[in-house]
Amino acid sequence: MWYGLSTFNGALTEENKAKRLRLRKENIQIGDAATLNPVFNESRGNSYFVGEVFAVSKDLIPNSQRDNFNENDMRVIFEKKLKDFFKGSLYKLYHSASDMRGYYGKISDYHKSKDEFILKNQNGFISPSDKEKAEKTLETKQSLAEKAQIDINKFETATPKDTAAAMVANRIKAQYENDCTAINDVVDDKPAKKDKYITQSLPLDRKGRKLVTQIYQIITDFFQDENLAKELIEKIQEGLK
Repeated sequence: MWYGLSTFNGALTEENKAKRLRLRKENIQIGDAATLNPVFNESRGNSYFVGEVFAVSKDLIPNSQRDNFNENDMRVIFEKKLKDFFKGSLYKLYHSASDMRGYYGKISDYHKSKDEFILKNQNGFISPSDKEKAEKTLETKQSLAEKAQIDINKFETATPKDTAAAMVANRIKAQYENDCTAINDVVDDKPAKKDKYITQSLPLDRKGRKLVTQIYQIITDFFQDENLAKELIEKIQEGLK
């Protein structure tokens, strides 16, 4: 038997003609691409792989339709061994890949949010509630990232380096290496001694800046799309300068 390794981002599309594991006997295909679906935990499991299973026992005899083997004791043994491997090793392989993508995704998300927070801290927040919300969001994402790093460490400790699971995990790690690193730091960037807000750059008196801050907060609360709210606030900022 052989099967290809990938990062298992999802089931292969039907356009991929090599999709699914195929069953062969003496280089003759037995059944079709879906013949081995029943030996997986879930029918979609076969859609994550390309490869072939070669039956070599002389007692595995193709039936007249060549859609499976004749029913006998060897077929029962053969199917049991396939189920043990497919429902065990292969099932864990593409599910662990999904877990690893989730772990690295959380770490990447934390680092991106941290960069955004630092930039906001330098340029100014919209309002005190905007700063408080950003701090809480970053704390939550840091906690999730730290938990993800622990899970990654557990996986690497428990998984031998020469296994298929380890090779897949390394491929997934490489996809994220440009935008995330191990969570061994904290949000220790010192904020300004005095909170900074974007309205402080406007040529307005204290009362005027307070009114604009309230308007910005209403815009932020009203629009569910954060980017739309940000663009509108930036336009107002430019118009008031």
